[in-house]
Formats: sequence, C-alpha cells, structure tokens
Amino acid sequence: MVKIQDVSVWLSGQIKTAKVLNLTAYDNLSTSANFYYELREEDSIQEGDVVISGSVVASGNLSMTAEEYQAWDDSNDGAYAWAAGKLNVVIIP
Repeated sequence: MVKIQDVSVWLSGQIKTAKVLNLTAYDNLSTSANFYYELREEDSIQEGDVVISGSVVASGNLSMTAEEYQAWDDSNDGAYAWAAGKLNVVIIP
C-alpha cells in the first residue's frame, strides 16, 4: 500500500475520500502483468492488538501493454508509479 493525495470518490450516494492505493499483481514473469487495485479511505489503523484497514471506495483491474511490461523495472515502486499514472492519482513520498 502507498499513500496518495486525497481523491474524492462517489460511492453509494456519498462522497468518500481515498487516501491509499493498494495493488495485487498477477505477473506471468515473461510478457504481461495484470494488477487488481483498490483505492482505500485510509491506511491501516492499530487499535490495541487489532489492525483495521480503511474501507475500499473503488477497485478494478489494470493491464500492462507488452511495451509497458518490457519497460517496467519489476519493482514494487515501479508498479505503483505505473498504476498511479493510469489512475491519475499522485503518490505521496
């Protein structure tokens, strides 16, 4: 998960604020990668011994083209930067 600049999302008749981008990769290690993304309200919160993740306000799938896959450096940072560009969100360093 990475923190992003706040993004307003319309969800079930309410405006929610996404603050976190989460990615799960499905990579064939050769020619393509697909990512499941989640925009979440907030990062995990520790309450005693329990960790609570922020609610998902938007989710979906992203697929790299062959050219994008060849240019990707195979790093997590590279994947998050690519996904942020596709989703038009800004990662907070």
